[in-house]
Amino acid sequence: MASNNLRIVYRNVVDLPTTTLTPQFTTNATSYPIGNLKLDTKSATWKADSSNVTNILVSVGTLTDKINSIILLNSNLSSSATIRVLQYSSAPTFGGTTGTPTITPPATANSGAITCIPYSTNVNTGEWAAFAYNTNTYGLDKNTARIWFTPPATIYPYIVIQISDAEQSNIEFSRLIMGTYWSPVYNTGYGVSKGISDNSTNERTEAGDLITTTGSVFSTMSFDLQWMTNADRVEMLKVLKFNGKRRGMFISVFPENTADFAKEKDFQIYGKLSSTSAISHPVLDMYSTSIEIEEI
Repeated sequence: MASNNLRIVYRNVVDLPTTTLTPQFTTNATSYPIGNLKLDTKSATWKADSSNVTNILVSVGTLTDKINSIILLNSNLSSSATIRVLQYSSAPTFGGTTGTPTITPPATANSGAITCIPYSTNVNTGEWAAFAYNTNTYGLDKNTARIWFTPPATIYPYIVIQISDAEQSNIEFSRLIMGTYWSPVYNTGYGVSKGISDNSTNERTEAGDLITTTGSVFSTMSFDLQWMTNADRVEMLKVLKFNGKRRGMFISVFPENTADFAKEKDFQIYGKLSSTSAISHPVLDMYSTSIEIEEI
């Protein structure tokens, strides 16, 4: 399959009750509150003030997760957008104006700017470019921005996500995911399936016209994990127990697929399990299961 194995972020630290989100500027707070980033609602977005650089402070408190994944769902970010992750041992202070945001003191740990590829600013090429979205109803391109990075050895309680995009005057997205990805030792089996489910219905009138009632459109994905180690079995059981069909997770089958970023985008999904498959034990010290997931 891909050079990098499947990655699953199933514990989103943004959803923990101890996690708080603080934007750099708050002019748009009434119409586009930062709390929307904790909701699984595409139309409820957070929108930065007039600046192509913005910062979000994530206070995680006491945490054991070494964050190495940040995903911004349903964003308007372009292919040249970058994210920088700054980590602090004490709460930083925001300053400056919307055009020149500043942070003090200097970061204890800095991931450096990472490009949020692969994404396009053209709404008609986006994964969610269904007819209803061609008018840009929600002000979004429906792009999913993601970065993977190496975390520092120390876990810090304050994380600043700095988003930059020279092509956008207002940065906007609907959901923030932060966590530690699980990647099994052996990749998925061949036969990964990505589908589009369309709930629209067609009805033919007596005059012979075919009338369409437009319904929702969403992505689905299914694949097998045929060769899981003992450690992988433990992680998969955590997914089934903690998430089940109740909580969302982000899955990327071909992460950092530099040979074909479009393939990476097509085979990633944020969703909930459609079913909870059993874990079988076919051979000594090896386990297998399957995953079926539908987009939130």
